[in-house]
Amino acid sequence: VASDHRQNLRLQKLRRLWSVCLALVGVEAGVLIAWSTFQAHRFALGLDFSIYNQGAWLIAHGQLNPWSSIDGYLFARDHFTLLMWPIAAVYAVFPRPLTLLVLQDLASLGAGLVAVRWVLEILEYRLGTSRGELGRKVAAIIAGGALLAVVLDPWVWQADSFDFHMEAFAALFVILALRDFWRHRPARALVWCALTLLSGDFGGLFVVGLAVSVIVAAVGYRRWGVITLGMGAAWLWMVHRFNLSNGDGLSGYAAIVYGSSSNPGTVTIINLGRAMVTHPTRWMSIVGQKRGLLYENLIPTGFLGLVNPWTFGVTTVVLLSATLIGPRIFLQSGFQCLPAVAIDVVGTVLTVVALLTHGDPRHNRRARRVVAGVIGAVVLSQVIGLAVVMFPRTDTNWVRISEPQAAVLGTVLAAAPQSAQVISSDGVMGRFSGRQWVEPIPWGGGQTYAIRSRVVVFVVVPNAGIESLPSAQTQQVLSYIRGALHARAIATGHGVYGFQWVPGPGVHTVTLSTT
Repeated sequence: VASDHRQNLRLQKLRRLWSVCLALVGVEAGVLIAWSTFQAHRFALGLDFSIYNQGAWLIAHGQLNPWSSIDGYLFARDHFTLLMWPIAAVYAVFPRPLTLLVLQDLASLGAGLVAVRWVLEILEYRLGTSRGELGRKVAAIIAGGALLAVVLDPWVWQADSFDFHMEAFAALFVILALRDFWRHRPARALVWCALTLLSGDFGGLFVVGLAVSVIVAAVGYRRWGVITLGMGAAWLWMVHRFNLSNGDGLSGYAAIVYGSSSNPGTVTIINLGRAMVTHPTRWMSIVGQKRGLLYENLIPTGFLGLVNPWTFGVTTVVLLSATLIGPRIFLQSGFQCLPAVAIDVVGTVLTVVALLTHGDPRHNRRARRVVAGVIGAVVLSQVIGLAVVMFPRTDTNWVRISEPQAAVLGTVLAAAPQSAQVISSDGVMGRFSGRQWVEPIPWGGGQTYAIRSRVVVFVVVPNAGIESLPSAQTQQVLSYIRGALHARAIATGHGVYGFQWVPGPGVHTVTLSTT
């Protein structure tokens, strides 16, 4: 974009494609929201969703600095996700678990919609400024390919199916920020950067990556890139310096710092950065071990965004942070990679357009189009192949609770007083989390719980839901609840067990023994 090109880009030659895009994404939004509704109906909402749902419920009920009984610390310190306070205002109007899921769906699809709009603006600009080397037909083919890559991307469905995470909002804000820098609207871009930071501690990392791209790619606007870099770096420093985020997850990078994930040493940004430089074989080895999953995450993006100056910064930090952390779930579920997916599609288009228009338009024009066509065919064939493989797995991956089990859980939920303290299996606790006190049954057993209410409800579901506890452990917990506590059964059946227990006078704690 020329340095003096500040006005809004109005789609004229490609406006019909934009209308098609809006229609397709609108249909996808309806289907995705219907899927989220189905998940909520089946109680297929686990621990991560419960943390945010309880936080939103408490804020909506006037507790502006709520305590998370699931985390065991203030909710604000769960990744420092300050954006949850305005989200809780929406939750107050629509006070049901589905509200969070719908907002997540709209944010993740919104990021893809912005990506397609940005692609159309790139093509519209090139159609208006090039000397005929990029025809309208070629532009339409490129735009159609980008639209298919966004609509058929199965990682959006995987990410939105795995509970609730703030990365969807960060993905939307960071691509809006990068697009405004490309459009030479730095002041507005900084507003989107600020919202990215409010999405959580990880937002600082995303903004740093964005700033690197702006410094490299935006000639004449590098001062703004430096300002943005300072914003992201200052946010990361503040969060970790003042211990504002207990959920920062840096312990997941212990293998890079200490050579072993079992090392109990503290991981900080400083010693992690030092280890990345002094022990490169450690993190390279982790990348090698997860190269298959990393490759699958890159398929819908077209890969070329990794090398494009405008998009390599965010893409690199997002994918590396998800790859180098210990648990594979961060790559398997897709939620942490959402910012890279949307932005990298744009990077691929920018690279292909540069291939077609750079230099003398008469030099190797046919060869350039052949290369661009091969790139597009390879990318789209892989996107379609990945979608064919992954979409049918969505149901079995994320909804592991049958309709009869959901019916029993619904009976337990209806019978549980709003003031009751709920102690539940991780995989089904989501819809029980809209209350003051809700706590998970942990792996290993032996957890001691303070009695917070006159009524305690136990929800135990062996072998159902994601992140379910081992069957042997849950059976021992059930024996203890029945035998030692003499809890009254609310509803049982189909492998679902709901109990209500009224602690006696002087009983202040309960330990769910598994022996």
